[in-house]
Amino acid sequence: HIRRLRIREQDDGSYALYSRDPDLEEGTEPRGIVAKNEGSFALMAAGVLPLLAEGRSYWMRASQTSDPGKEICRYGHAIANLRFTDDEALTIFNFCDVLVRSPECLAAILESSGARVLRIIGKIIARRLGVWLADRASWLAKRAARK
Repeated sequence: HIRRLRIREQDDGSYALYSRDPDLEEGTEPRGIVAKNEGSFALMAAGVLPLLAEGRSYWMRASQTSDPGKEICRYGHAIANLRFTDDEALTIFNFCDVLVRSPECLAAILESSGARVLRIIGKIIARRLGVWLADRASWLAKRAARK
């Protein structure tokens, strides 16, 4: 389980990033300091930095078929053949893979985007959940009718 870093505002207005609660463990050194007035970057850093320590899930290799492009592999098996893939895209694939497996880090990064973006994201999620819940209710109703 990946945990986001804890943020503590310092007396000078800057933000310290801790991997453990400094109140519980005396002498804990911060993992980083973010300048004052940069609270959203502190939130983003608190979400991103723990993810960098995770291993890679995806690798890239030359295509082993007649298809042009490069194969994206996971667990030793080719899962995609993409013509536009480069090392930067592969890094982003791996980052996103870890990000979606860490709700605390994902929440910190989303929170760093600000209230307006969070409202938009909330509407998108509510709309998608509504569709999912309607599909699920329909499936359950059909299943119950068969019994």
